[in-house]
Amino acid sequence: MVISFEEVSYRYRDRGMSPILGLDGLHLELEEGRMIAVLGAPGSGKSTLLQHMNGLIQADEGLIRILDFRLESGDRKKVPAGLRQRVGLVFQYP
Repeated sequence: MVISFEEVSYRYRDRGMSPILGLDGLHLELEEGRMIAVLGAPGSGKSTLLQHMNGLIQADEGLIRILDFRLESGDRKKVPAGLRQRVGLVFQYP
């Protein structure tokens, strides 16, 4: 697998409110050479999923593998060197 999410969960913490669930136990495997569309209703976790792919946000639980990089929950060190040179994001409203 080129990209895999293994039991990934993420909660938003904002302005002292209760955490808001962004991803819950996500398991996803994306193969090389495939074109994938991410669709869903507003607030369903599309942007949250994509932000994990280049380390903009880090999972609270689980493991993310992207190419030869590993992003483990609870590992609050810097994003692995070279990840953002190989994985880019283009936002709808930059």
